[in-house]
Amino acid sequence: MRGFRALQLTVGAHAEVFAALGGETCGLPETDNGLQLPVLLKGPEHGKFLDTFSRADWVTLAGPEPGPIVDAGHCLLETLLPNTFPRDLRHFLVDLSQAEARPGTAVLETAHRLQSHGEVVVSFSSESLAAALENLGEPTDNPAERAIARVRSVLNLGACLLFSKDSYAAADRADTRTLPPRHQPGKATAPHPGTTFATAYCAAGLMGIPEKSQLFLAAAAVETQLFTQSPPSWVEIERHIRQNPS
Repeated sequence: MRGFRALQLTVGAHAEVFAALGGETCGLPETDNGLQLPVLLKGPEHGKFLDTFSRADWVTLAGPEPGPIVDAGHCLLETLLPNTFPRDLRHFLVDLSQAEARPGTAVLETAHRLQSHGEVVVSFSSESLAAALENLGEPTDNPAERAIARVRSVLNLGACLLFSKDSYAAADRADTRTLPPRHQPGKATAPHPGTTFATAYCAAGLMGIPEKSQLFLAAAAVETQLFTQSPPSWVEIERHIRQNPS
């Protein structure tokens, strides 16, 4: 993970989890109005922000409301990406696993357009996945693995994830995989387990771990965090796997 840098453009603890896994984080420059992208893009910190973005390997857009995700995506697509040097492969995460408001078509369109600039993973909860299927005009009564596979295919994404109390699932270009959660859904932990799940999945992808193993590692990361009550390191995750082989 050394040398991989994460940039968090909206609220969330993905950068914290990424750092615990051994990666680096790129901090946004502070402004008088807080970390607001339109301010950064137009103000005196513009050059510094462009430099920060150009060095990021993994960019996250997340949060309970779709508006900030769409706004950040607009800044990426219309201002940042056209004016920065292309990377061989930049990764994006659009995390809808903790959405409190119904994600609309604008969020899905943002994820679809970002795929032209890198590898995009979208993480869903059961509720946000159902909303995405309705927005795409797809059936909502399919099994979880078929549902996320369909969303991934329609939006032409790198991968789609599902984090729910009933199952963990991942659909990539090659296959769709599911795992039953082994933790107690009501057990409190911080950051949100869905954040750890999506971050560990993406971090494994950055390291070149085969797709068939990424879901297993993401699930193990959640289980480890629920045991340690803090964002886990890969060493802690490996120890957890060895001690809980089933």
